[in-house]
Amino acid sequence: MRELTPIAIEVAAPRVYVFRCLTAFGEPSPIWRAGRIPELLDRKGSVLTVRFRTRLLGRATTTIERVRLQPPHTISFEHVEGPFSDLREVVELTPLEGGRTRLEYRGDMVVGHRLLARIFERLVAAPLHEREMQRRIHRWRVTIEAAARASGMVDAS
Repeated sequence: MRELTPIAIEVAAPRVYVFRCLTAFGEPSPIWRAGRIPELLDRKGSVLTVRFRTRLLGRATTTIERVRLQPPHTISFEHVEGPFSDLREVVELTPLEGGRTRLEYRGDMVVGHRLLARIFERLVAAPLHEREMQRRIHRWRVTIEAAARASGMVDAS
């Protein structure tokens, strides 16, 4: 197992709004790209099964993930099907002064137990996923802040 590099950013929007944007599965949200709205497959209380469509190394890929919601502070993702045999991720949201939110991402990954799989995990899979999550979280911040400003929820300054 490899712990991924944690990512922490501040978002200029209230925690409840950030949580709502990140968990709008099956419906429009500022963070979903056109044609890539996650599909809600099943819901049992606060545990969801969601199909995500994304790109990996320039190729379309699909993952099925079990998502556990603990509103308004924690979203946990457990990959059930997809390119990684075992990937667990957590997004934690902490309210800050001035209606801002601290978004913290953590994850760990296992590609396999054989020597070649561990080498692949360490040298290719984990760094690739970390770079993608850096880009994705930056995009989340920018689009959530823009939507919050457009709705008048936060000052445009």
